[in-house]
Amino acid sequence: AVGIDFGTTATVAALYQKGYRSLLRLGSSASSTAKSAENPAYLLIKDHERLWAEMARDPKTQRFPHLLRIVRGSHAAYDARAIAPNAVIGELKSLPERILNLDQSPQLRDRERQRDFLLDEARVRVLIRTYAYLLGRAINRPGQDVYLHYRLTHPAKFDERSRKLLEDEIKNGILLAIPQDIPAEEITVEMAASEPEAFAAEVCPELAAHPALEPLITRLGEM
Repeated sequence: AVGIDFGTTATVAALYQKGYRSLLRLGSSASSTAKSAENPAYLLIKDHERLWAEMARDPKTQRFPHLLRIVRGSHAAYDARAIAPNAVIGELKSLPERILNLDQSPQLRDRERQRDFLLDEARVRVLIRTYAYLLGRAINRPGQDVYLHYRLTHPAKFDERSRKLLEDEIKNGILLAIPQDIPAEEITVEMAASEPEAFAAEVCPELAAHPALEPLITRLGEM
């Protein structure tokens, strides 16, 4: 199983298999201060038109989109902020809230074509799906076992529509990274715990599992 904390600025993914746990690193960073387990939630858009086209695939029937020279993710995107600031989009988790509830439409300019484009709900879905796909490819490397079950954290206070968008597109992105011979029905992706609940479970599993403490744990995320 895989546990994913899809944070505002970074993602942490914990892989659990055969009694062992490990943390995923999504690419490498040129920065000496980068934390190995924290993968920046950033994308560098090189060609937005090709990105929309490639990510329009049906994850149930057409997997493994060709994203070479179209987009870069995580550390590579974060490190490119200084040289291509208008082509880099970060804090991906906050995008649904900005688009759906705050009526914001961030404008970007892709790096290769130097063409401007605005973000709407459909394009935000593509960006979340793309990041999840890159994450899925890093988790399920060729020649290794394929992970079928994924558990996500969510903020204690989060708009339900935004939460559903994130859950759907993270699942779609991960599914794109799964071999075609594995049916979509065998893959489970769900937001199973709030961030404070996940933190409590890590620090003190016995207390986190106690039903009487659930309201208190939830309140931690609202403070």
